[in-house]
Amino acid sequence: MTFSMLYFAQGSILGYFTALNAIYLRSFGISMSQIGIFSAVALMPLILKIFLGMLSDRVNLFGMGYRKPYIIIGLLIQAGGQLVFMLINPSESFVLLTMVAFLSLTGFNDTCNRHAKQRLCQFNAVPAKDLDSSFRGFV
Repeated sequence: MTFSMLYFAQGSILGYFTALNAIYLRSFGISMSQIGIFSAVALMPLILKIFLGMLSDRVNLFGMGYRKPYIIIGLLIQAGGQLVFMLINPSESFVLLTMVAFLSLTGFNDTCNRHAKQRLCQFNAVPAKDLDSSFRGFV
């Protein structure tokens, strides 16, 4: 149930970016080519998540483990990005809006993936340390 709720939430946010965001940006007079660039850059964290996963599987950040600091940092980046996103006028600061969307989705994506891996350990009764060592550099 947790996985389905997690991926429902992730899919809902991605659905916004792929469907409703174009309407929002068009209302500010942004061209379709700029909207395409915005979408490509904003969704790039989905492609880059394997590299973030390899980094977080290898680096024990602040000595707090391989998941918790990345989840906390991801949530902070995502929340901060969403707050800043509301304040930006797309017609005046399109590049800034695109960078904020990229960072926000990077934080969101890393948070979701870290949480999914943590829940996998709990459901399968696999000790987190065993999963971390066997998947280090691959997940």
